[in-house]
Amino acid sequence: MNYLTDYFLFSSKFFFLDSRYVIIRFMSTDINEYFVKIVHADSRYALDAYEFVLEGLSFTQKCFRRTSHVSGQELVEGVKSLAVRKFGSLAFYVLQTWGIQTPLDIGRIVFIMIEHGLLSRRDEDTLQDFMLDFDLQKECQRAYQLQVKRVVRRLH
Repeated sequence: MNYLTDYFLFSSKFFFLDSRYVIIRFMSTDINEYFVKIVHADSRYALDAYEFVLEGLSFTQKCFRRTSHVSGQELVEGVKSLAVRKFGSLAFYVLQTWGIQTPLDIGRIVFIMIEHGLLSRRDEDTLQDFMLDFDLQKECQRAYQLQVKRVVRRLH
């Protein structure tokens, strides 16, 4: 099988997305212009929230060793893990400043990007996939505590 691939410049980093599954429908060196248009049309979430969820999608695909579709729950886990990796104990508070407080917020961001043609979805994908019994604040704190314990164990 021969899969087409798209590369694009995103926040000074190159991301790879397999165009058979989750598709950035164009190649762009300035995807921020699209995020600015989205934020102008719907200001519930900061521009950084859109960038971070897209980065979280790429991160999640790498974590699950997939170039294919990830579930809503997998994406929420991936976004949480990336936030803890990048922001440590402040992960939830950074997400919160961008308007992300629940898994449903992550889902809304995904579906807003789908609506604006930045991502695609399968027919069975719905916003309800993000209606999880998942306390993002507690899960970020728990993940950070586990991260600290691993570091402490390595030091001993």
